[in-house]
Amino acid sequence: MRSAAQSAPAERSIPGIRGRLITSSYARDGVHLLAGGEAAPAALMRALDAWWRRCEATLGPASSVRAVTDVALVPLLRLLGFDPRHPREDAASCVLQLDCGAASCVIALAVPWGASLAAVRRAALIETLSGDARWCLCSNGTSLRILDGRRTWSRDYLEFDAAILGQEPATQSLLWSLARAESMSMSPPVLDRAVEQSAQYGVEVCRALGGGVLDALRLLL
Repeated sequence: MRSAAQSAPAERSIPGIRGRLITSSYARDGVHLLAGGEAAPAALMRALDAWWRRCEATLGPASSVRAVTDVALVPLLRLLGFDPRHPREDAASCVLQLDCGAASCVIALAVPWGASLAAVRRAALIETLSGDARWCLCSNGTSLRILDGRRTWSRDYLEFDAAILGQEPATQSLLWSLARAESMSMSPPVLDRAVEQSAQYGVEVCRALGGGVLDALRLLL
């Protein structure tokens, strides 16, 4: 016979998600409630699939900043409802301002294909602070990483694997809920609230687990 631990289903997480900006359990259980339970529209899912197929067919290790910007980042931002403006490009990166309603409140940054997103963290934070924004969406063509420009001491981020984003409905819905232009234009943005509630959710889970351990010890003693 299998033990209870063996027979219990494994905890499901959303595929293609990395980072600790939002916990995997909250991303799975809480974000959809915060965003009103709205899944990504079917048309967006089809568009994301087509977007990744174009990226996969067009981009590769030799792709420049301009190629990643034009083929990967800007089309994805437009699918999310943003209007990228005022590009500033050099050999290392391309910076874009994203309009959210009446004001530009998000920065986007593209780097060459497959470049380390951890290595451009400082540059991304500088651009976010100088642009009076909170969030920066960083892309190297293979991943989209969301950084919090106001919590400069934190190395937490939320990262989406681009290949899985093109195929996985749960991953698409998470990005749609948190990072589309409509969500970012709310006051406060859905992403701001998700980060705050995810931290609180983690505290409550730890408290519940701690209480369970104490109850078990009492029974044992």
